[in-house]
Amino acid sequence: MYRADRQFLLTTIFVLCTLIVTFATMLASADDFYVSTGGDNSHSGTSPGDAWRTISYAIDHVPTDGTWANPHIIHVAPGTYTYATGASNNEEFPISWSDRALQHVWLVGDDRDSTIVDYGDWGSSGYDELGLFEVIGFATYLNDVTISTITMRNGYSDDDGAGVYIANADVTVTNCVVESCRTITRGGGIKAGSEIYPGGDVDVTGCTIKDNEANYGGGIAADNDTTINIVDCLIEHNETSFQGGQGCHGGGIFMEGAGGLIKDCDIRE
Repeated sequence: MYRADRQFLLTTIFVLCTLIVTFATMLASADDFYVSTGGDNSHSGTSPGDAWRTISYAIDHVPTDGTWANPHIIHVAPGTYTYATGASNNEEFPISWSDRALQHVWLVGDDRDSTIVDYGDWGSSGYDELGLFEVIGFATYLNDVTISTITMRNGYSDDDGAGVYIANADVTVTNCVVESCRTITRGGGIKAGSEIYPGGDVDVTGCTIKDNEANYGGGIAADNDTTINIVDCLIEHNETSFQGGQGCHGGGIFMEGAGGLIKDCDIRE
């Protein structure tokens, strides 16, 4: 009888441990979502094998219950994410945290050289000319937004920020390439701050910002009480087009009414 009871106890403990491990695994993965060029927006997005097709769809459908301790992380597999005329599952630009006031949502590429967001052919794709990424807290300050390990290419905007436009938000852009983006106003690569909203707290770390163009701040522009920290970045071959590209308008970086830190950066040409 004792042996039977002991066997029952061991079996019960084993079953409970298995349930605990399974539940913990579910919790650990519940905050993660996946995007792949081989995916489909009809999928659940909850595993690499059931990935969504577009980043814009992921941003539009990720839950809004992320927290500081458990942000929602969208993992983006290598590939080029763009708009192609006549194709299904196209990206919709700008990819925007603003429409749903998303907080605690991180967008993380697999490898920045092979995970590419490309605006495509300017003006011919049928979407608004408002750049690649938009993180603006219109009614609510947006906390804990990260864009990491992605190349942003060929963004165009007839407003500010052809690569990333940030206002009234806490945003980190890390280990990214922002290249060949153009706006007719401020911040060809990255713009923090707007006429209505301050930029908030912005960190740009370990990024390459190159070959971008704007009237002010070809690479990066910040204004309106923004706090921006630019650390360990390469900022090169950016230019301003205002009044023939006068240097006072910041080919690399333009700041007006903004503060922060520029550290360990290479700013050239």
